[in-house]
Amino acid sequence: MNSADISTSTRYNFDDNLQGAVSGGGNLPQDATASTFVARNITPSLPEGADVALWNILCDGPFTIDIAAESGTPQANPSQPQFLKGVTFHVDRESEWKGTVVPYIRLLTFTIASTTDTFFIGAMLKALPDIANNILRVDMNGFHWFSGVSDNRKSNPFIILASNLPSLREMSFTLHTSAITDSMWGERQLLELERTRPDKAKERRVTTVAEVVGRYGMA
Repeated sequence: MNSADISTSTRYNFDDNLQGAVSGGGNLPQDATASTFVARNITPSLPEGADVALWNILCDGPFTIDIAAESGTPQANPSQPQFLKGVTFHVDRESEWKGTVVPYIRLLTFTIASTTDTFFIGAMLKALPDIANNILRVDMNGFHWFSGVSDNRKSNPFIILASNLPSLREMSFTLHTSAITDSMWGERQLLELERTRPDKAKERRVTTVAEVVGRYGMA
């Protein structure tokens, strides 16, 4: 699959009804995340109409989904990811999917460590209805491996993926120092300094936000 061809499934509107009363402690804020529940050692509140048994199985964790681990096993299948614990989509059980699985997806953070991971999660978004529309958080901790948009790399697969997650609220990513700095000197000055003052030739400046945005195709 081309990394720039990650499509979303048919879009639906869902209530983000994951806050409210929970067993063991008060009300949680509207933007409560899975880490909130883990820290308090409580199960997220049951969404209205959800299957109780299935909800408890899913919410037993984990809440951070490592796509590299998902794709790295012999039984890896984008249509049946391991984090869903055997739950698959069936047309005759669509209400179970929408009422229980989809709210669980909204609690998760997906870790994406390489461009290979973007291919696997892209296939998963195509195979599983409504997943793309309900991923709220991604941790792109392999972002720094992308060298930048250039003549032979027209787009950034990490950014393409993020742009196909319409409900995305949080995206974290990593950059090497070299990605946000550049030489202080022009090419001719640099060549001269490398010959006469090698230490000074190593001086760097912090690049502008616009330069970083352009280099990584973030616009």
